[in-house]
Amino acid sequence: KDPQSDMFILFSRVLNLEGFSQLSVLALPAAFSISTIVQIILLPAAFWILYGSFFRGDDATGIVKIFLAALACGGAAFAALRPLAAVLNLGHFYGIFLQGLFAGLFGGLIYILAARLLKISELNIFVASFKKQFMPKTIPFSSENGTTSGHIK
Repeated sequence: KDPQSDMFILFSRVLNLEGFSQLSVLALPAAFSISTIVQIILLPAAFWILYGSFFRGDDATGIVKIFLAALACGGAAFAALRPLAAVLNLGHFYGIFLQGLFAGLFGGLIYILAARLLKISELNIFVASFKKQFMPKTIPFSSENGTTSGHIK
C-alpha cells in the first residue's frame, strides 16, 4: 500500500479537504504551518531566557492585539479558499497560484483592518516607514520644481 495515500487520507479527514487530488498541493502550506507552530513555542521561550519574561506591561497588550489580528487574517484567508475554488480551476498551476494569491491578499486586508480597529501602534510605524521608503517626496513632472521630474536634481 502507498504510504502517501495514507498521509493524504489523514490530511483530508483532519482538514476536511475537498477538491484536492494530490498531497503535493498541500505539502508547502503544511510545512509552513508546522514551522509556525514550532516558532510559536520557541519564541516565548527565547524571550523568557533572554529577558526574563515574554509579557511585560504594555508589551503584553500589544502581543495579544497582534495575535488577534493575525488570527483574523488567517481565518479570513482560509475562509476565502472555498469560494475561490468554486471560481478558479484548481486542476492547473495558475488556478492554485491565483487562489493562494487572492486568499493571501484578502487575509492581509483583514489584518490591516483588524490592526486599525485594535489600534495596533506597530501598524502606524509600518505605514510611516513604508511612506518614507516608497512614496516620492516630490511629485514627478511638477512645474514647481522647474524640471521634468522632481527626482532629477
